[in-house]
Amino acid sequence: MSGSGVGGKWMASSVKKKDITELREVGYLAKEIAHRLPAKGQIVPTPEPHERVVFLTHLFRGLGFPLHPYVRGLIFYYGLDFHDLAPNFILNITAFIVVCEGFLRIPPHFGLWLKIFNVKPKVVSGQQAECGGAMVGKMPNVTWPKGSFAEMVKGWQSGWFYITEPRDADWAAAPEFRSGTPMRLTSWQEKGLTLRPSDELTGLQTCVQNMIDRKIKLVNVIQVMLIRRVLPCQRGNCYLWEYDPAKHQMLLGLFGTTHEDIWKVLFKAGETPPPTTVDRWLSSKRQANSAWIEVAEGINCPALLPEDQEFPLLTKMLFPAPYEVREKTAKKAAKGAKKSPRRKGVLDVSSKDENPSSSADDDDEEEEKNDSPPKVGRKRRAVPMNPEAKAPKREKSSFADNSAWDVDSSPERPRRTKPQAAS
Repeated sequence: MSGSGVGGKWMASSVKKKDITELREVGYLAKEIAHRLPAKGQIVPTPEPHERVVFLTHLFRGLGFPLHPYVRGLIFYYGLDFHDLAPNFILNITAFIVVCEGFLRIPPHFGLWLKIFNVKPKVVSGQQAECGGAMVGKMPNVTWPKGSFAEMVKGWQSGWFYITEPRDADWAAAPEFRSGTPMRLTSWQEKGLTLRPSDELTGLQTCVQNMIDRKIKLVNVIQVMLIRRVLPCQRGNCYLWEYDPAKHQMLLGLFGTTHEDIWKVLFKAGETPPPTTVDRWLSSKRQANSAWIEVAEGINCPALLPEDQEFPLLTKMLFPAPYEVREKTAKKAAKGAKKSPRRKGVLDVSSKDENPSSSADDDDEEEEKNDSPPKVGRKRRAVPMNPEAKAPKREKSSFADNSAWDVDSSPERPRRTKPQAAS
């Protein structure tokens, strides 16, 4: 197997002992997380039992151990391992957790995730990538803060090493490591499943729209992670809305960069980071309004975990749906290879590239081009992910009234007014 890293292949690890030392000093790796460096020049990992293969780029984007239960659930639902996740996959999970916990004051909501994001194969030069073979992206016409992450990260496949993650006694063991392409499951294809009452999902989408109306963008969302020095994908001892810097700060600093420079790594050029003095999120000192807290306390839709009992819908989602590269994609890759035998690596991109090259665009192939929502017609009945779990009883007015979904009633938030009727 090639060690060049071009084409979604594994690369020989470049992680050194000094890197691990710094990770521990600033807090990315806790004392109880054991680690092991790969052999010099080793390309394909060979983890021991209970070891996981992790990447430096993933840690910088909010991954932490022990894992947040929500992240464990997503990986299980999509049948993925860490090496299957392109760096922005982790960054999108981080942003989602921050939005839910830091702005909406609810635990990460699996039903809302399924209404916003979907997973697709990463295809490079006509083949699905072996490292970073799964991408996550927004579906069209969804309500979500504006902003664009840097699309590619140069040589990220070389930043891998082993860790041994502490796990609870009742956790299901992680799947055995495999170095090939990820197996696509039915869960990749089924988009926009409705797992909770539609009024609850509509209400949460209203909350996100309220964020957008207040000019909260993705840079503001990621600012939460950077200012609070937390790893959102790590299981912590509090939710972000309970955050107290004196008790809950996880990191002493940023690995190998500064607060000013990390924006160039995470976002496309043109995205302006907010001032470090701007506080737009919830914390122990900045609570949501009391009316919303009452509503939020009854909202809970966690991602399913491997140790949870399966039922028919979950069994269907976990069924393999193997991916086959479209013939025209393979022909296009072959044609490009003939024209450019020394083709530039698709990973050699920085955040300054506002307009990626056409070759990079070709490499970011998606499994389906038509991601438009289904045509409006007879509504499909919502299917709860767990048929035995009942939604909490609530007054109908709490869902029908938009004001009940107003998380933040602080003076900085302009109230939306209904347009006057034409005379």
